[in-house]
Amino acid sequence: MKALDTQTFQDLELIVVDQNADDSLRPILQPYLSKFAIKHIQTYKPIGAVAARNMGAREMSGEILAFPDDDCYYEPDFLERVNRELNTHPEWDGLTGNVVGMEHYYSKRPAYLTRFKVWWQGLEFTLFFRKAIVSKIGLMDPAFGPGAKTPWGAGEASDYFLRAMEAGFKLFYLPDLKVHHPGPLTNPRDDKAEAKCVYGYSMGKGHVLHKHHYPFWYVLYLAARPLARAAGWLARLRWSKAAISIAVTKGVIAGYFLSIKLAQIAGDISQPLANSM
Repeated sequence: MKALDTQTFQDLELIVVDQNADDSLRPILQPYLSKFAIKHIQTYKPIGAVAARNMGAREMSGEILAFPDDDCYYEPDFLERVNRELNTHPEWDGLTGNVVGMEHYYSKRPAYLTRFKVWWQGLEFTLFFRKAIVSKIGLMDPAFGPGAKTPWGAGEASDYFLRAMEAGFKLFYLPDLKVHHPGPLTNPRDDKAEAKCVYGYSMGKGHVLHKHHYPFWYVLYLAARPLARAAGWLARLRWSKAAISIAVTKGVIAGYFLSIKLAQIAGDISQPLANSM
């Protein structure tokens, strides 16, 4: 909230989807109600991260939509720059950026998002896109992400990027446009808990790979990349760190083949229905 209050660009609207079972968020929002537009939507039950984002997005009145996590924050001139970049480049239908503390993982060069580089060109909380994308392709797939009650612990961002590109939209990546995310992505955690977490995230990646019909050689490529990091950790006798990288490989493979199996099951169910019509 403070980070939004100090933005040099103030033509904004904050939509808060509150999944708390009480009114504990109201006192936090209250001091800012007179400073910028806030819509407070309460569900009183967990519905998952992506379903909550979609619920909020349906209430938007602006032309540019973003999905900051509840623990993200922006530098004071961040939104001013996003607005300037999109005004300067009307040919860009959306803009993505980098994550502070994760620069080593993401691409170093500004470029249009592509099918084979999308994994290193942003996340859902670094995405800013024009309303035209929503109008044409809809919102994020609620089968992905935390709280979705599916095996796909992440992947909603790459899935949405790919859907937008497949519909003909152009998204541009700026590596020096950085969002602060002082959560699990940048803070050290218990290695066992992290291995479990990244396994679920990587299952989501495997699902995206199957959903968007990537060639199998590329699935193997993405699954094999973490093994090089695992080898480095093993050489330093860092077993638990190696296990995290191996969990990524396992998750990608497991997610990809589970996605195939579920698609086959869905096809088997729908075939008799089609034949009976």
